[in-house]
Amino acid sequence: MICALGMMPSLIFTVAVNADQTEFSGKYLRKRSRYYVIECDVEPELANEIGMHMDAVFKEYYLRLKSYGGKIKERFKVTVFKNKDDYLRAGGIPGSGGVYISNKKTLSAHATGARESTLRVLYHEGFHQFTDVFLGGNRYLSPWISEGMAQIFEDATWNGKRFEIGEVPTYRVAVLKKAMKNRTLIPLDTLVTMSRRTWNENMTDSKMARLQYFEAWSVVYFLVYAKPKYRKALIRYLRLLNQKVGSLESFSKAFGSNMKSFEARWLEYLDKLKPSPKFVCRKNLHAMGWFIAYAAQTPKNLADFPSFATYFRQAFERGASIRPYGEEKISSKTPERIEALLRCPLKISPKSKNYVIKSKQDAKDSAERITGTMIQCELHKGIMLNVRCVKSSPGNFRSVVEEIISRGPMKQ
Repeated sequence: MICALGMMPSLIFTVAVNADQTEFSGKYLRKRSRYYVIECDVEPELANEIGMHMDAVFKEYYLRLKSYGGKIKERFKVTVFKNKDDYLRAGGIPGSGGVYISNKKTLSAHATGARESTLRVLYHEGFHQFTDVFLGGNRYLSPWISEGMAQIFEDATWNGKRFEIGEVPTYRVAVLKKAMKNRTLIPLDTLVTMSRRTWNENMTDSKMARLQYFEAWSVVYFLVYAKPKYRKALIRYLRLLNQKVGSLESFSKAFGSNMKSFEARWLEYLDKLKPSPKFVCRKNLHAMGWFIAYAAQTPKNLADFPSFATYFRQAFERGASIRPYGEEKISSKTPERIEALLRCPLKISPKSKNYVIKSKQDAKDSAERITGTMIQCELHKGIMLNVRCVKSSPGNFRSVVEEIISRGPMKQ
């Protein structure tokens, strides 16, 4: 779905921004986009990209909430810091990449160096900022619905023209299905009645924090994509919450009083849910990325993708093993899963190109070959996925997957 500009709310731009309210260690920039005022000390190119992405995702927020929202009378404020200490002084939460500070009506983020990570944090926290203003306050939204919907936007794909909403991440599915198997899922009646205070207290336990976020995402995903009738019920639920009806009463009126029956239908849907091809490909690239640093010790391993694939297989034969995104371990005992990592799920035919590798053949040493190597996939419409290695500490590297706008799929 695309939101035309004519469908947007009327904005009366009367905002005044005081630069003294925020301190930056680096060079200060202020950018006005159509719907945001962005204060940052990041590179101008990234600041412009943030403005463009936030304006685009704003339209997606509005498209889905326009029928029961209010008016927006000023641009939203976003601050982005290069320095972690600056972010924390501005109200950021330790260990987080971004936060929406309600009493300041400000979205604050820490630019970690991974461009895509920064943007996805902004998509997520931007949803909280939007609903706080447009729906008259987040305090009326139950944590599970607020965080579940925010994650839907966090996972969106930007293809240069619009956002595609509804992707299913591999890591969310893996964590949830493991919890189903171990019978450790949060009971649905506990999740939907959980207070913001309890939600925040659970954040001190990393496993519980991840589970409540992912489980909230899965319930919202079920409501949005399982059947049209659930989507209509979700809209009613949001309206009831906005009318200050209690969370349990709102849930019963919107989805029915038989919580166990609803829970059974959700669990059945979750059991059959599969990751989107894009996220399977991202998992593959991330796994291969960890092997680039070892393969780079011998230049011929990076000459082309078939050469790298041979090295990759041999590494498992020599005893390597990985556990991608919480899944079961992959080792020499699971050759079919090793081969699956070397093949994008959108591979058209056995003769079509799969992944391609680009490496710096004239690199002076292995360290330069590591950082100068990239594995790419352009089989996804509108985007290109790639993995590369970046230094995490002296002598150590980490695998980073990003997606960027592509002109189209590779010619087969």
